[in-house]
Amino acid sequence: GYDTSQFRDCNVSSRSLSPRTMPSSSQAGNTVDDGEDDENEKSNSHSDFDFNSDSDCISESSSSTSSDDDWEVPVLPLKSAAVDIETDWAVGNWNKRFQEIITRMSLLSRDDPEQGELNQKLLQLSQDFVNSSEMYGRIIILERYLEPRGDQGLRLSNGEPRVFKTINSMNLGGQAGGDKYVVNNILFKFAVDRGLFGSDSAAAKAAGNELRGLTNYFNLGEGSLHVPLMALVDYMGFRLIALSLLPIDENTLRYGSADAGLTVRCDHEGIRALMREAASELNLCPHVCGVDPTSSQVLYSAADVEGHLGTDGRIYLVDFSRAFPPTSLDARFFHGHLYQVFRPEFVRRYEKPLCPDAFSGFVQLDPLRRDYDLVINQATRFLLKNVVPNVANELKWAMIEAENTQSLHRVHIPELLHGSGVNLRYIGYVLRCSHHRNSQIFLLVEALSRVIKNRFRKCLRERMKKLKLPLEAPYRVLTVDFFNLVFGDSIESEQYWKEELTSDLRFYFYVDEKQEKIVEALAESQGQSSEIHLCNLRALLSSKLDGAGVFGRFLLFQRLKLMCGVRFSSTTESKFSSFTMGSPLTQLDIERIGCRVKHMNIIEMAQGTFLFDKATRDEALSVDERRRLLVAAIPKYENALETDPNNREINLYLAECWCKVQELSIVPGQDFDPQHPVVIRAEQYYYRAISAAHKRHYVEIRLKYASFLEKCGPSRRERAETQYIGALEHSPNHLQGLLCYANFLRAYKQEPDLAALFEQRVQLIQAVSKTADGSHPQLRCPDDPVSRARQRRSLALTRNQDFKVDRLRLSLNLPRK
Repeated sequence: GYDTSQFRDCNVSSRSLSPRTMPSSSQAGNTVDDGEDDENEKSNSHSDFDFNSDSDCISESSSSTSSDDDWEVPVLPLKSAAVDIETDWAVGNWNKRFQEIITRMSLLSRDDPEQGELNQKLLQLSQDFVNSSEMYGRIIILERYLEPRGDQGLRLSNGEPRVFKTINSMNLGGQAGGDKYVVNNILFKFAVDRGLFGSDSAAAKAAGNELRGLTNYFNLGEGSLHVPLMALVDYMGFRLIALSLLPIDENTLRYGSADAGLTVRCDHEGIRALMREAASELNLCPHVCGVDPTSSQVLYSAADVEGHLGTDGRIYLVDFSRAFPPTSLDARFFHGHLYQVFRPEFVRRYEKPLCPDAFSGFVQLDPLRRDYDLVINQATRFLLKNVVPNVANELKWAMIEAENTQSLHRVHIPELLHGSGVNLRYIGYVLRCSHHRNSQIFLLVEALSRVIKNRFRKCLRERMKKLKLPLEAPYRVLTVDFFNLVFGDSIESEQYWKEELTSDLRFYFYVDEKQEKIVEALAESQGQSSEIHLCNLRALLSSKLDGAGVFGRFLLFQRLKLMCGVRFSSTTESKFSSFTMGSPLTQLDIERIGCRVKHMNIIEMAQGTFLFDKATRDEALSVDERRRLLVAAIPKYENALETDPNNREINLYLAECWCKVQELSIVPGQDFDPQHPVVIRAEQYYYRAISAAHKRHYVEIRLKYASFLEKCGPSRRERAETQYIGALEHSPNHLQGLLCYANFLRAYKQEPDLAALFEQRVQLIQAVSKTADGSHPQLRCPDDPVSRARQRRSLALTRNQDFKVDRLRLSLNLPRK
């Protein structure tokens, strides 16, 4: 790691990957950037466009189609009068504020009233960090090729004035990431290649993997593991990594390796236990790491995930770019195992734990290293042979539902694929399994937009390297020329599609050149061919969605303007709804080349939770006001879900939002209609929350789902009872579960005697918890109330669920019927 001792108690150790992590055999070839690090655009990702069913045109929408979705989180005064504003808002006091808020939140229950105040603090902090990262990041990128300010004269030898950097780089060591800068206690480093990845675009992808890995470790909810605040700043073709400085240095390392495996640490029992638990949740297998037999250790993560015991006593994790295992090696890509990794959603669901250090030199001393590689290859085949066809089928039905409800603008390919654990670079495999025209067009647009985006960024980098000065006009000219090349009908445009884009699509997204056709013919083409083949890929621009009358040209433009960060004038949209055009854009169409910032999803999460808490806890609000707040919270959670589609907590919040929206829309006490769209949406999110739940949260979610099913009327109450029983099987002494099931038995099953037994058990648990040792073995003594009640009556819980009831009886120490 690089030396940051000069920052004393606000340091960060973020060592980049070393060539020692490479496989022993060289993998020469090209590098791929499928753009997957950009899969989750925060702004308008679900509302990029609206389809006008009465016209062939599509009009651009704002972030939402209703005023409820434009609701902004108000900044309210904090309730605590004891807050020292100058200390709490000290410039750059990012880590201290962040860790104190997160630690306090982890100690409180989800329903604690203090969570609202803490969410507001977290929202303010994260917004400040993102804004600071964007502000300084733009300056650093624009000044990349300027001279550092030093003792030079103010003029060149020819008399021209010198132009200096306003923010000088610092020598902090490290092998990848290029120059590093520290501003306002934020560490910035360029995600550029220094020979490790093979290209700058591959280095940018590794940076995207780092943000994803950090987010997944953070979302484990383990309060004793701490991570820095992080953001990625994309501007003028470059990517900057922004990290809050941490109170760590080379002397605080307790876990992992900071020198490419020469020295491996795992000598802190607390960190080891936490990483073992994290590996269990993420489905990562332990393995021997190190290149020196005298210092090798068994680790539960990638070897270069570092665990530090900070000078403030907290445990910090850094360096997450290889947090998840690589997919099978592809010899065409230079060191692809460093950045072509499985999606975390797939890793968690796979039947076997996977090794994040597979194919690397870190496991050269592990006798099972070949087994790790074999399991990775098996997992990749399973992904392509089993998961991908299922995803294609799910996409088909999602598309059909969107067509029937006129909500195609809500179809988001990255979220659909990532939710099932499929990487976007495998779009070609999904295309081969898809036989639904609109699905094929959306998939093709998604892949092409990423190919074009990467080429656009490369052009910006090359122009900046040539000009060196922080100007904007030359880049506006470049942007106009580039978009005209893509969307125009010139000979150069046709050649560009036929040679460049077609080649990239085939190479980077595994689109099979032998595939007979990529997109099916339009149903109402009236004899005119509307198929799309790889040899006539440009036909996508003039192709229409089946039944929607929308041109592929417009779909591609909408995705590109969002992914490239270019802001166009309001009149530009109409130019892309026509069938043909020459050079559609001029410089007057471009308002600005924007700066895009990707960050942890805590901002959207905090915004949604603030609105949710306000709606559910403020009794002074009217029904309409509460419903409006809940509706405004939903898109916030949906945006947060994009970076982590299987996040248990976010899915649960969304389920409860939809459930409460329905509650406020009907007469109090009335049952839900199970076929109502809002009820269906709520149940879908409950399913996702249950499937993503770890054993620590399993009971809580099933109880909430059971309560929801209770409200869906008699047809769903048998299923509600199944959920209650399942929760109690898992945790027989869960107080809330016992009470909820007792109330359920009284209200809906008319079995007060049986309900009384569960209530007696609650009283017994409460009595035991007040004893000195708080032990629960007393619950099973022959003289406890449940045993006496059992002798008086044989419990009748069967109701066509004998097997489950027997399991429940065993868990409650009750005899089988």
